[in-house]
Amino acid sequence: CGMLTLRTSRPIRLEYTREEELTAARTRHPQIVTVKSGVRDGRLTALEMRVLENTGAYGTHALTVMSVTGNRALSLYRCPNLRYEARAVYTNLAVAGAFRGYGCPQGFFALESHVDEIAAALGDDPLEFRTRNHVQEGDDQPIAEVLGEGKEGFKQIIRSCGLPQAIQLGAKAIGWADKRRRYGTQGPAFDGSETIDLAMHRSKGQRRTARAAGFTPDASAGGLGGAAQHPPDSLRRGVGMAIVMQASGIPGVDMGAASIKMNEDASFNLLVGATDIGTGADTMFCQLAAEALGVPVEKIIPYSSDTDMTPFDPGAYASSTTYISGRAVEKAARAVREQITAVGARMLEEKPEDLVLHGQKVCAKDGRFVTYEQVCLSSLYQKDQFQIMAAASHMSYESPPPFAAVFVEVEVDTETGAVRVLKVVEAVDCGQVVNPHMAGGQIEGAAIQSVGYALYERMPFDASGRMQFRSFRDYTIASAIDVPEIVSILVPTHEPTGPFGAKAIAEIPINGPAPAIANAVFHATGLRLREIPLTPDRVLAALRAAPGAVS
Repeated sequence: CGMLTLRTSRPIRLEYTREEELTAARTRHPQIVTVKSGVRDGRLTALEMRVLENTGAYGTHALTVMSVTGNRALSLYRCPNLRYEARAVYTNLAVAGAFRGYGCPQGFFALESHVDEIAAALGDDPLEFRTRNHVQEGDDQPIAEVLGEGKEGFKQIIRSCGLPQAIQLGAKAIGWADKRRRYGTQGPAFDGSETIDLAMHRSKGQRRTARAAGFTPDASAGGLGGAAQHPPDSLRRGVGMAIVMQASGIPGVDMGAASIKMNEDASFNLLVGATDIGTGADTMFCQLAAEALGVPVEKIIPYSSDTDMTPFDPGAYASSTTYISGRAVEKAARAVREQITAVGARMLEEKPEDLVLHGQKVCAKDGRFVTYEQVCLSSLYQKDQFQIMAAASHMSYESPPPFAAVFVEVEVDTETGAVRVLKVVEAVDCGQVVNPHMAGGQIEGAAIQSVGYALYERMPFDASGRMQFRSFRDYTIASAIDVPEIVSILVPTHEPTGPFGAKAIAEIPINGPAPAIANAVFHATGLRLREIPLTPDRVLAALRAAPGAVS
């Protein structure tokens, strides 16, 4: 298109057919994930994760995606012994690329399914097991320092963690205790010993049945042949959960920049290189600048993504916009605030440290003040003239993780294998929330996207590597009728390295619903399904293959 535009001096548009789009588009990296763990006295003592990743015909993002898979999943729980092995392979299938979550959804589907299986085998509440083992504020992330993300890693300390509150609030919103008791099956009964030294979970490949693991479904507890309290006929309900984490930018790599100029009417031009791709980033930047300057957000005039005039920014990716570029905006705004204070101090003949900025005024202790307009006019026209403006950039060797606790309620039709998600609760710790409305939108959008990821979306290929789905008639995505009740809970914490205490929000909400849905299906039916999507044919086949099932 670029070459044709240059040759013809006319606008050119390249438009794919739906078949071409499905054939040529980048996909999420398919992974086969194997998890092993050691558990003693209800606490994790060892975690091992092995990943086999399909990168397609080219190696785009292959290394960094599988680095993130292990980096995040193996940082979620306190565990003294960790091992990670990952391999990416070339195939003649679709090229994989960057997709929301970037390796985390794959890793957490395996890990959180596995953790749920451990809890069931121990006869433990999945919530209690996770609460006992998850990381806490002050813990380090040794695997992050070893793995890095495309380059050598840096030491990471968890300085803020709202997981305990998120788990508590999410459990209350879903009605965890009551529904765990009333719905589904209690899962396999453990064989009597007090500890498990080794548990194993394969997210794909050969299926390990409950019987092979040394336990059998308990029909009296409402399993496949039981009589627990269910909706009528063939419908079984269950609740499941997962906890997850993400990151806020890539440490030592991402850098954002911003500049702010004060105008004569006390408005401010904000120039920032970061791109608003529909997430509301421009609004968020204006809020951060307004907070630092003590002015209404309407006084901030944003200019973004124009490379002729705005500072450098690497782009909207890696959940970095708020944490990295937002921090640059905060630093630039604070520098402008200091200049306003200095000019006001000169005009009022006071020391800067004795002044307060309030209501778009520079105020002295005796009640005298000068307005922001007067300050700007003085700086431009009256004495020691200069332009009140500042530029700042920000790069961080830290990448504070946002956390989330996700709870879902599902309904499984045991005659058709259809799974319906009734309710999704996401309790998210993204630090100090800059814009609750936009943060809630991120959570709701990710929840809907995750329903499609968990239940519908797949890309089958024939023996020659040709994509078999050629339209949305075949490639199913979640539509309006599939949207469950969504409860978004924001758990405020203060991240000392973030802008006004903020962390990332963009990707974290997509990581948890898929394993939570699979765990809820287990609660409803007693079946462990280790491959997504949980399509009706797969669920029905598992139901028919279960011990004691009637074909």
